[in-house]
Amino acid sequence: MHGRYSYSGRYRRQRGVVLFVALIAVLIMTLAGVAIMRTLDSSSTLGGNLAYRQAALSQADRGVNAAFSWLMGEDAADLWNDQTGVGYLSSRTLINDWTQAASWPAGQVVTLPAMNGYTVDYQIFRLCTVAGDASQPNNPGAVNAPGQSCNTVAPGAGAGGGDLGNSHGSDSPQFAGNLLLHYQIVVRVSGPRNTRSYVQVIASRGAN
Repeated sequence: MHGRYSYSGRYRRQRGVVLFVALIAVLIMTLAGVAIMRTLDSSSTLGGNLAYRQAALSQADRGVNAAFSWLMGEDAADLWNDQTGVGYLSSRTLINDWTQAASWPAGQVVTLPAMNGYTVDYQIFRLCTVAGDASQPNNPGAVNAPGQSCNTVAPGAGAGGGDLGNSHGSDSPQFAGNLLLHYQIVVRVSGPRNTRSYVQVIASRGAN
């Protein structure tokens, strides 16, 4: 007769070690899977946000075009003073942060009809320190008046002549003709997922 040996205790211990190793492996694989899913989710979110941002920038063209069309369609005398109801200020405002609600006061902003989930607002600022007719010498709003300073191009005789508005660089061109004033157009676009984009454009037009 052959002797019988019992290995049940040893087998149980081996099965216990294998089970423990398997649980560790499953845990590691689970953590790796969660990490991959979170990475993919973050990448998808980032890609989506970038797409919304790009779409918002595209919508900003509506605001720029609307503001520029309004600016070019106004008589010069209508631009001497504020028209807050249509988003126009005849003097520049020092604003450091366009993301603040205070930079977009009610009654001083033009809001275009919403399109594709995006809302477009704009404001226009004449780049002068004070209001008035900047094209005529010796009046309170003239570019050469005390306390006045305007961003200009091509001074012309009507602005007092001289080299006002021209570059002082070596061999730079010196302009002649009617005075051109600069205007700052600021556009804000609001869209899905609290997307916000801001665009600033400088436009020029004749002062008279």
